[in-house]
Amino acid sequence: MEYTAKALADLSGVSPRTLRCYDRFGLLKPLRTTRSDYRIYGPAQVDRLQQILFYREVDFSLADIGRLLDTPDSGPGGAAESPVRPGGQAPAVGCSI
Repeated sequence: MEYTAKALADLSGVSPRTLRCYDRFGLLKPLRTTRSDYRIYGPAQVDRLQQILFYREVDFSLADIGRLLDTPDSGPGGAAESPVRPGGQAPAVGCSI
């Protein structure tokens, strides 16, 4: 199934502006863009957004989320090194949305 930015925003509880921010930072690229410049997202992007929102919920920065998701064997349950600092604190949030 494919979603417009508005439909995905409504489904996920974030704003279309947040989706544009994630695109700008390279976290969530749309599946394709229409001739009218509408962003279209597919199932892989929905799964990635779910991972992004999980890490945002636990206060990871966008930079750390990008590194985590772009590392092989990463994501919840993956083998990648966690960006949590010694002492158990997650890094500060890098962007306020």
